Amino acid sequence: MKLSKYLIELVISFKHYLRLDEWKGEISIVKEKRADKTDTYMDIHINQDYLDFNITVYPGVVESYKQKDYAQIVEAIVHELSHIITEPLYLMGIEGITNQQVKTLEMERERATERIARIIIRQVKYNNYTPDGLQHRSRPNKRNKKNRRKSRPDTKSNGGIPSGKKQS
Repeated sequence: MKLSKYLIELVISFKHYLRLDEWKGEISIVKEKRADKTDTYMDIHINQDYLDFNITVYPGVVESYKQKDYAQIVEAIVHELSHIITEPLYLMGIEGITNQQVKTLEMERERATERIARIIIRQVKYNNYTPDGLQHRSRPNKRNKKNRRKSRPDTKSNGGIPSGKKQS
């Protein structure tokens, strides 16, 4: 599985896990490190009005993928998606504080986001989120005629009520 497909599958899985299904997003994989923060692994830009986001992936993620360090990638995706939960409070808070308090608010936001991410991560079985694990999860179950559950004949004619039982 290619890195881009792997990241898309992770985002889809964890959007659902975090109950962010109505959000739409994109993933950008960049080849250069950020000019202002050389150690940035991944970041997210959120548009609250339109319920969309863009996750930017930096070279460290590509390297983790090559080294099969999927746990680090999963944790980063969960952290970035958790920002969607903390963003509204952050935006309200930033308007009511002085410039000296901005750094403190940003640190608190990161702590709250990380706490949410760690709660989610504790529930995760990492082997379900490897490229192979995601491929198996996304495949639909095959059902053949033998496996299909047939309607019980005694419920069909009574509007779904099994015979011998009366509707109250």
